[in-house]
Amino acid sequence: HHIRYEISDAYPKPRNLLYILEMEDPDNAIIFCNTRDDTELVTAVLNRNGFDAELLNGDLPQKERERVMGRIKRGEVAFMVATDLAARGIDISDLGHVINYSLPEDAAVYLHRVGRTGRIGKTGTAAYYAEVNMGAAAAGAAYNFRDNKTVSRQIDLVADAVSDVLVT
Repeated sequence: HHIRYEISDAYPKPRNLLYILEMEDPDNAIIFCNTRDDTELVTAVLNRNGFDAELLNGDLPQKERERVMGRIKRGEVAFMVATDLAARGIDISDLGHVINYSLPEDAAVYLHRVGRTGRIGKTGTAAYYAEVNMGAAAAGAAYNFRDNKTVSRQIDLVADAVSDVLVT
């Protein structure tokens, strides 16, 4: 399932993420960020608000990355906050949710992200949020899967190519 949350800029972006987590109530999730700074911010906010979270980004030494991945795979931590490069090749069985804290610039990266959930015949949920008053450039990276409305020609082309994978 792909879900788009329309949010207002009346609240800070991390608060909107907490709202999505309250609405979705996932057992576990990967939360994708575009920057290392965002992974640090989001992980801190989640932990301060009672969500058990670890970050995975390019600043971590390999040994620390392996420790985080081990904890995630064993179910010792519910939420991983990651950048795209750090999350390459991640395969977590029974991952319930992928949440895009920030949308990627490229539609193929979006599809790679959401492909972390609902693997091998299992179900999963991919969620992202977009500001209600987002500018044209930001809106160009969005696709409303719930209403099947294309906002981006690029994502539309990718979605058409993999339409049998997408469940609305």
